[in-house]
Amino acid sequence: MKTENNSVVDIINLHEIDERLHNMNEKRGPLPKTISDLTNKIESIENNNSNLENDKIDIEKRKSVILSNVSEFNAKIEKLNNQTYDVKSNREYEALLSEIDHLKMSLSNENKELETFDAKLEEISTTLNSNTENLSSIKENLSKKNQLLDETNLLIADKEVELNKDREKLVGTLSKDNYSLYLEKQDEYDGLAFAEVNRKSCSNCCSELPPQIYIDVSKRDTLTVCPTCNIFLYSNEKITD
Repeated sequence: MKTENNSVVDIINLHEIDERLHNMNEKRGPLPKTISDLTNKIESIENNNSNLENDKIDIEKRKSVILSNVSEFNAKIEKLNNQTYDVKSNREYEALLSEIDHLKMSLSNENKELETFDAKLEEISTTLNSNTENLSSIKENLSKKNQLLDETNLLIADKEVELNKDREKLVGTLSKDNYSLYLEKQDEYDGLAFAEVNRKSCSNCCSELPPQIYIDVSKRDTLTVCPTCNIFLYSNEKITD
């Protein structure tokens, strides 16, 4: 991949900055991901708690309605039972019994639903208590992880800012095509577009390189790729035949 000599040098310099930034970020280790996971877990539990509280409110409302219905049904049944003593015909008596049976069936259904509420409310309460304990533990862990990340950031933040400024200046010297090519290679190799030639081998795949590759790399007037893994190659030493 032929480019102007200065462009190749600038792209290599950009890689070296990105490599230093990458190594700095490695000092953070798994902390950013751990913090993100803990934060998401807290959000999930809090959402679950909110849903459970809403369920609890709905159950309490429904329970209140059913208790009112039960009271009403019992009153109606008692009233109808009393009316059976005053009926003057079998037809009238049977009509009252039919209405009483219907009310008793409705009452039975309401009582069955009512019986499920206490178990549901107990289950909700148990889950909420468990979630509260878990939240406390997770938040404590998150606080410690944030503190560790803050301490790490303090150690590297200034240098990181400086390197990012240098990177921005260097990017400004590159053509849009060359920078796009560099970013594509970065994406292809998880953040680092180049591998250094080390002992006549590609440091990415450890394969031994053909002699002509050494010459091409040493000239720094082409973007040279490893014939085995296809990553860009560079060397900080003069490579000879």
